[in-house]
Amino acid sequence: MTAAAYDGSTPSRNARHELFAQGIAEGKTATGAYTEAGYKATGNSAEAVASRLLRNVKVRGRVAFLQGEAAKNTIVTIDSTTRELEEARGMAKDKADPNTMRSCSMDKAKVNGLLKDSVVHSGTVEITRIEHVIIDPAD
Repeated sequence: MTAAAYDGSTPSRNARHELFAQGIAEGKTATGAYTEAGYKATGNSAEAVASRLLRNVKVRGRVAFLQGEAAKNTIVTIDSTTRELEEARGMAKDKADPNTMRSCSMDKAKVNGLLKDSVVHSGTVEITRIEHVIIDPAD
């Protein structure tokens, strides 16, 4: 199989290349994945050789494949969580429990990224400084 035809779906025959690709796919730095794969290098040389290994067509293909598989698993997790919340909402509806129904609906919205916990402000904001003042009751 040529490097150009390699799609990354099969593990590398080079065990250290495979461990390196898995480390990168898991989100480790190139240097961290390089040393954890069993390579020996220190300092800037570790960074340089890890960077070179990351440019290897087969390693890049394997990393892309592993990241794609991880993304599929994440999508399945979101979908399955949504289904479970919908089932729970249905059970709450059957029991006429509006609070649990609302809670399930809100959780579904959060899981699917429809609700954000942050607030974006526009315009100007005036900040007032409040000082802690102690009042003596004897006065």
